[in-house]
Amino acid sequence: MNKRIWAATALAGLVLAACQSAPAETAVLPTVAIPTETVAALPSETSEPATATVEASPTATASATPENTTTPLPTETPAAPATPDPNQGTGDVVYDERFDGTLGWGWGYSDDVVAFTPEDGKVTAVTTQGDAGWRVTIGPGAGWLDQQITLTAEVTACTESDEYGLLYRGALDDQTSILNGYVFKVTCGGLASVEVLRDNQPSVLVQPTAAQVNPTGENTLTVWAARGEMRFYVNGSFIATAEDSTFTSGRLGLYVRDRNGGPMTVGFTGLALREVTPP
Repeated sequence: MNKRIWAATALAGLVLAACQSAPAETAVLPTVAIPTETVAALPSETSEPATATVEASPTATASATPENTTTPLPTETPAAPATPDPNQGTGDVVYDERFDGTLGWGWGYSDDVVAFTPEDGKVTAVTTQGDAGWRVTIGPGAGWLDQQITLTAEVTACTESDEYGLLYRGALDDQTSILNGYVFKVTCGGLASVEVLRDNQPSVLVQPTAAQVNPTGENTLTVWAARGEMRFYVNGSFIATAEDSTFTSGRLGLYVRDRNGGPMTVGFTGLALREVTPP
């Protein structure tokens, strides 16, 4: 079984690498490595503005007797909305990846743009080319719909626009090498965003948002997802919430994109998933 899967993995990697030559932002195809088997405005309407004739009201004569006046009550300032809880309804850990091979996932992959190397309890991604598209290495998958996912990354070398992050609810077609899913990513310059991959093509779900990101050192990305509601956090701070039900389950993956010619070096040191009971 594993031999057949790894053969499919190698073929998929070759097909995606060949498609990665275009540097365009929304048209670059990924190279994906699979360590094991695959789991399953409207145009606005326009109309003529309505017009109406308004007659002037007669001027009222002011009374010589002053009216009673009252002191207005102070206006209450509305309370700021509460930050969504990243731990709402979370339960037991159902997956805890230490990147040491004990769970059966290799995570390794390399091509002429990047090398994902598992060693010493982490997967280190080192890029050698810039603006050559994104790369994802695929990990485990199951019917995870309601989940909290935490990815820990340790940055060694990275420019402001370089990106890294998490693929979740992912799916890969072994025959066509088409990847689908969500990507939650950060730049080393301090921006967080979320994209939806549909047939390898990304579209924005959450616009780039300022985030407290350590340009070097450790950073933690957390996704809380229950049905179509998703909440995103960087280093424990809330970034955004979004609603989308394009994909409801799928696989996890590690994402990098070098935009400046490398070498970009990011070590992924932890990946944990908890069950979530929707509110």
